[in-house]
Amino acid sequence: MKCEADTLRDVLAVTGGKGGTGKTTTTLGLSAAYARQRRRPTVVDGDRDMPNLAITADAAGLTGIDVVANRDGRPIGDVLPARRRGPVLVDCPAGAGPDAVDPLRRADSAILVTTHDRESIEDALKTAELARAVGARIAGLAVTRHGTVPDGLTDTLDTDHAVAIPPVEHPLTHPDATAAYDHLAATLQPHRSPRK
Repeated sequence: MKCEADTLRDVLAVTGGKGGTGKTTTTLGLSAAYARQRRRPTVVDGDRDMPNLAITADAAGLTGIDVVANRDGRPIGDVLPARRRGPVLVDCPAGAGPDAVDPLRRADSAILVTTHDRESIEDALKTAELARAVGARIAGLAVTRHGTVPDGLTDTLDTDHAVAIPPVEHPLTHPDATAAYDHLAATLQPHRSPRK
């Protein structure tokens, strides 16, 4: 069980077992949706090996978002903000090593990101088990570059909050993709259950 000192409220770890599934884009797309709700999100680059969150955010021209870059690859505990105005989203690295586990351990919720292919889904399911093992609930699911969520996947993950991000060229600005991120943000209200 996590203690209050180890867990930051309203922190979403955006994660998935496989690289290249769209975790960084999903982190930014969801944070942009929160910004449209006027919730002033903070996004944190938790990927110490490929810290590209700030570059992608700059290229997309997103506004209303506080970006915490991590160009020197510091541990997640060194870059998570102590004070914040809104939700914090952590762009997690792929895999199941310590750098992938640490953000899950510090967050209270996780958003799983997967593509529609079998290998990516299997990796996402393993990541869900890992998240639960360290006390991060599965808050939602984003299936990227596809028009639908695979049948039965939300039941398997025990979450009602899932969106399909369509295969569009610019998912951070395309109306269909931003609508999907807006829908996910609207369903992911902050988790405020008491801590023990």
